[in-house]
Amino acid sequence: MGFLLLWTEELALWLLLAALSLALASRVRRRLLRWGILLIGIGLPAAAITIVTLLFGALESQPGLQVGLFVPLLLLLLFLLAGEIVLLIWGLRRRADAPPRALHWSPGMLSLLAAGAFLAHLVTLSTLDLAVRQQMDVLRAEARVQAQSVAPLPVQNRDNAALLYQEAFDGGLLDPKPAAYETWLKGLSDDKVELRPDDSEFRAYLKQIAPLLRLVRAGTSLPGCDFGRDWNRPATWLSGAQNLRVLARDLALEARARAADGDVRGALENVLAIHQLAGHAGEEPPIISMLVAFALDAMAAESLQQILSRDPVTPDDLAVLADWRPTPATRRLQRALRMEEAFGVMTFCQVADWRDMDAIQEPLGLNGWPPNISPVYRVFLLIQDLEIYRRFMVRWQEAATESFAQREALAKQLSSRTTAGPMGIMTRLLLPALGHVHQAASRNEAHQRLCLAALACHRYRLRHGEFPATLESLLEDPSFYVPRDPYDGRPLRMARQGKSLVLYCIGPDQQDNFGTPVDETGLGPGDLVFRLRDPADITANGELPADADRPE
Repeated sequence: MGFLLLWTEELALWLLLAALSLALASRVRRRLLRWGILLIGIGLPAAAITIVTLLFGALESQPGLQVGLFVPLLLLLLFLLAGEIVLLIWGLRRRADAPPRALHWSPGMLSLLAAGAFLAHLVTLSTLDLAVRQQMDVLRAEARVQAQSVAPLPVQNRDNAALLYQEAFDGGLLDPKPAAYETWLKGLSDDKVELRPDDSEFRAYLKQIAPLLRLVRAGTSLPGCDFGRDWNRPATWLSGAQNLRVLARDLALEARARAADGDVRGALENVLAIHQLAGHAGEEPPIISMLVAFALDAMAAESLQQILSRDPVTPDDLAVLADWRPTPATRRLQRALRMEEAFGVMTFCQVADWRDMDAIQEPLGLNGWPPNISPVYRVFLLIQDLEIYRRFMVRWQEAATESFAQREALAKQLSSRTTAGPMGIMTRLLLPALGHVHQAASRNEAHQRLCLAALACHRYRLRHGEFPATLESLLEDPSFYVPRDPYDGRPLRMARQGKSLVLYCIGPDQQDNFGTPVDETGLGPGDLVFRLRDPADITANGELPADADRPE
């Protein structure tokens, strides 16, 4: 109703100005001045509204962008043109030698009416603006409550790993790395890149950071991690999570060196530290922190696979991993999506009143754009834009509770609507590629469950001298259960390569590829694999024989 009143007042104001222009022009004898008055009072408003209408029409024509102002502006333009034509015909018509009717129109009265329409227009606009501001204050409070509901609880200093991590950062773990650092990292997971544990530069680097890594390992054993972020300010959420990846990489490099020195127990301590570091990263609910946690879990799984497959592991060594406790990725995903919704609503509120815009423009890649047009956006676009955003976020949160197949179908539907469907301006900027986030959560669930099964299989081999024939054989341990494949809900699959094992989940293609690993992207055809190599199958160069590349 308010917008209809605003539209009516806008039309009345421009028509009154057109009538005033006619009244003034009819009193002017000089033709050039007369046409100038008509051009200013009648032509310029119509031209301005035409330009604005075309601008919003161009925005509406953009794929996937919904503004919603083109039709009202087009109607305003058509009614204004029709009204101006009627006024021109009526006001300039003459009867015989009588003057034009517009000469009898009182400029003073028309000026008062136009001023009244302008004031009424301002009052209506201010009322609408005030209503939106009040609604934004309520939404900002709700978003803060939502953010606090998923934020980690405060941690006492004696239990806070973040203090030790920060000490390690300050000690130099974030300093520039050696030139060969990236090559060393590739050597951790890529068999084609050689990582030589006896390399002098490699050893010198590990010796330099050894005291700092002791701090990190001490931190991973603590129950909590709180960097003291302000969960009421979204801009502070984006800093710090990536630094934990540096700690995990250095731990993985040291684990490789420890294993090469025969200190398998120490190497497994580092692997456990990476896994616990992932748990600390995942305690923070923003999506970026969740993705960092997933990356650290994948790094821990890769390091564990390398050690179990290449190094002689004793029961005492394996006892180090007794505290290996995975965190369900679905729980992390649900928390992250709720925090993402709170982040989005807070950002909408900041854009609405231009608070702290400098803090959010850079993370969004705006770099000083847009200028302060917040009143226009707030009154005419914000509410519809915000409704679209929240509707999408609710659907993504619902998808997080579904099975992988249902989640994947819904993710494809929502992703197609995100790229091609009608969306608001801010929604287009804020809404992340959540389909990939869901896939990352499923991969993390698979990695964690494969690690649990692999540890149980290795304990079985240490007791019985060989790997189990089936995963059901592991049920002799009353604390073990056969994990489910997160992609189809069936038990994890196992295949043999000689006396070695391949544990695998079917992967995002939902096809059983019999243990053929998925590509590096994790999105192509293939399975998510954890290999356990039996010493009897290892050749002199440390690899499986060529005829054992495919599971039986």
